[in-house]
Amino acid sequence: MSEFNRFWRVFKDTAYFRLSWKIQNSLLDSFKTYNRSKEIQSLDNNIEEIKDKVYNNNFTKKRLKK
Repeated sequence: MSEFNRFWRVFKDTAYFRLSWKIQNSLLDSFKTYNRSKEIQSLDNNIEEIKDKVYNNNFTKKRLKK
């Protein structure tokens, strides 16, 4: 009977570990998705300023255009 109890104890511990791992992954994935959506929103909000910085600088003005 002790082998049977040991099996269920290990089974239960493994199940708890896997369940907590799955919950942790779900939380981390949702956090990453939230951060990524904020980054995209920030880029969308600042697109004109970004274009200005990229194309309206000294290097671009001095570069020879072909």
